[in-house]
Amino acid sequence: MSWVRPLEAVAGDNVSVVGGKAAHLGKLIGAGFSVPSGFVITADAFRAHYPNVSRTTKPTALRTLQADLLTSVDEQFTTTFTNPNETVAVRSSAIGEDGNARSFAGQHATYYYIRRQGLSKAIVDCWLSLWNPAALAYRAHPPANQEELSRDEQDEHFAMAVIVQRMVQADRSGVCFSRDPTGIRPEDCLIESTWGLGAALVDGRVSPDSYFVAPNGQISQSNIGRKRYKVAENLADSDGDRLEPVPIHQQGIATLNATEAADIATLSRSAEELFGAPQDVEWAFESGHLFALQSRAITASIALLPEPLNVEGRWVLFKPLAENFNEPMTPMTVDLVRRLIPPMGKFFRGRYYIDYDQMCLLVPFELSESELAELLLFRGSVPSLRFNWKKLSTALGLVTLAYLTTGITWHRTADLRLHTLEQFARLCEKVRDDTRMSPLDALRHLFLGNNPFEPMGRFAFQANISAARYFGLLGVLKLLLARFAPGFDAGLVNQLCIGTDEMLSRHMIEHIKQLAAIARNDETLHHSLLDSSAFDMQKTVAQLASDHPFIIEFELFLSQYGHRCAKEMDLSTPRWREDTTSVLGMVRNYLKVAVSDQPDAHGLRLAALDELHQAVPKRWQRRILDYFINRIRFYVTLRENTRYYHTMSFDIARHKLKQLEAKMIQARQLRCADDIFFLTWDEVQELERDVIDWPTAEALIRERRRRHLRASRNLPPATINIDLPAKPPEQDESVLSGACACPGYAEGIARLIFDPTLDADLEPGEILVAPYTDPAWTPLFPIAGAIVVEVGSYLSHAGTVAREYQVPCVVDVEGCTNRIRNGQRLRVFATDGRVEIVE
Repeated sequence: MSWVRPLEAVAGDNVSVVGGKAAHLGKLIGAGFSVPSGFVITADAFRAHYPNVSRTTKPTALRTLQADLLTSVDEQFTTTFTNPNETVAVRSSAIGEDGNARSFAGQHATYYYIRRQGLSKAIVDCWLSLWNPAALAYRAHPPANQEELSRDEQDEHFAMAVIVQRMVQADRSGVCFSRDPTGIRPEDCLIESTWGLGAALVDGRVSPDSYFVAPNGQISQSNIGRKRYKVAENLADSDGDRLEPVPIHQQGIATLNATEAADIATLSRSAEELFGAPQDVEWAFESGHLFALQSRAITASIALLPEPLNVEGRWVLFKPLAENFNEPMTPMTVDLVRRLIPPMGKFFRGRYYIDYDQMCLLVPFELSESELAELLLFRGSVPSLRFNWKKLSTALGLVTLAYLTTGITWHRTADLRLHTLEQFARLCEKVRDDTRMSPLDALRHLFLGNNPFEPMGRFAFQANISAARYFGLLGVLKLLLARFAPGFDAGLVNQLCIGTDEMLSRHMIEHIKQLAAIARNDETLHHSLLDSSAFDMQKTVAQLASDHPFIIEFELFLSQYGHRCAKEMDLSTPRWREDTTSVLGMVRNYLKVAVSDQPDAHGLRLAALDELHQAVPKRWQRRILDYFINRIRFYVTLRENTRYYHTMSFDIARHKLKQLEAKMIQARQLRCADDIFFLTWDEVQELERDVIDWPTAEALIRERRRRHLRASRNLPPATINIDLPAKPPEQDESVLSGACACPGYAEGIARLIFDPTLDADLEPGEILVAPYTDPAWTPLFPIAGAIVVEVGSYLSHAGTVAREYQVPCVVDVEGCTNRIRNGQRLRVFATDGRVEIVE
């Protein structure tokens, strides 16, 4: 029997001969699916070349293939491909691969851009990938559905067939699951898509676009990812780097239109019907033609589901960080940050958790495990508190120790003049220019300072933490109001306690309004910003004269706020000065808003204050209330402003890392931009000194990128090894519950935004629905009719800024980004923490 067969001839073959992947491709071809032409080298050829193999010891690479196989491959190549110089892809088809029990997705090798003369080596290399460490580890763990293993898979013949196919010049590619494997929308298909070849998606190099497609073919939800890199569809230089950057203007553009998404969904559902089970289909578009590249059953090993966390101890998600940044941090960010923060918690898969058992020592009350966990998550009502006298002495001792170490900061920030924080900005410039300082040294110096006697303006991070005391003061204010003015409208408290005129987030919005005002006076610029794509907006702005008022104001804005961005606490995130697309998108939003539509926050505050004074007859009571109101306003402003300054330290560390990365890429110690963020600082130093080599580093980067992408697809668990009571189901599926962060009522059209740098278009009055918000989202708030976020609290950025602009806001609305769809009409009863979907 021949060792080489055309793909269309293997549909009925046993998987022990051609492997699971080739058998499935043959069946697809037989059913009329569009599959790239090719042939398969059977597993018998592998067995003939490696008759006695050990599953634990990798054999030596063969110098040449046996003559019979070389002849058969050459003849089949000529028969299959009309072009004798056809570029092909060489792909694994191991026994058991793409089976019902296990997929081996990404575990074995695939080689792209292979020429005829390089085919023999690629075949041998593909065979040897059976011994890849990741594949061996994968085989060592039996699949969850062991009973479904076929007899051949149970015997698990350790062998591999190899597929040789025409290289599809894919301009877009990805995967499609015929049933959403996450269970969020079980009847919908889930498509993930990126530019170029799908290898960038498999390697975790990109955050893909995702589309949920309903059974009727309509897109029910989409999320556009930041696709910074792609594997080129046509590599002119076969020896060159296959990974190339995607132009900035194309990174945030949707890769698929509605018709293309529907076609892919139809393809995957047809594959499900053919194979009799939900399918994971790899697809690609080449010059508008859709190809199926492979199809396998959706297995329990799918990389969309969260990995289980097997750790010791009890842990609670650190909510103040998660509500501003719920994606996992990159390994470099985790490594540098963990060296600077107190040992009160740990990072697990890029998310920070606090040690529950340590928190127990600090709380001298009788609380159940779940009650304390809920309090640490800033949710749930406070139960009636009873002292645990055994814990009181320990708690007082720890609080005293904390006061001795940080209390001086509380006192020094109590009367801090906000303009003195400019000292921190000047310190950042000095650190940025000091080439002797490493990224770690820079962060350590900017976070911790040289000594505790330096001016307080140089301790932006510590001042930011101490400013959180306003929440306690707010609680005292509410108690005093209940005693002094029981009839006073509690909803006016938020208007009384907005930040002062020195709040820098207000100044940022005023800058954007000014840019919009300038654009209105330039007809060409006005129309370009309103009607053009992101690339055309940037192109129009780039063509303006350097003395154009818009350019002058725009450069001033970037000089003051260019260090900011969404997810600004992760070092891998480009800052606004690096990519201005989102800033121009925010300017476009304000071109849609009439000046008269903006609420007068100052006037509302004065009116609320006047109403309070009338409700409190005694002068001494008014003076006490005014004192607390002014203190709260000061600390609210201090917290926002210190966030503006202390995030400069992340910008400086990123700048130094990018400089080092450029140097290492030039020296061929790194290959791709942003890979440095998936190594630790010690590993980078070892790579720079040649202690570890590039293949070792590449394996680490690849695995960590894939894990990071997998973790990014899922919200982090609120607790680890702590069982919280199940949330009672909503009686009405159209109602979602959360917590009030700013009271009020609004009705409007839902607008889901996952990343303001990619999708900042918001029509005035629309209901902004988001997974979370951080300062980069601030310019969207005055435009929104209401805010609904999945992760947040009263103290979160969403709550704080919503109160500044008196925008109704509901936080901690579990599942809101999955249950709410773009274009649905919503009623937001923020005061009650309730959102209704109006069909």
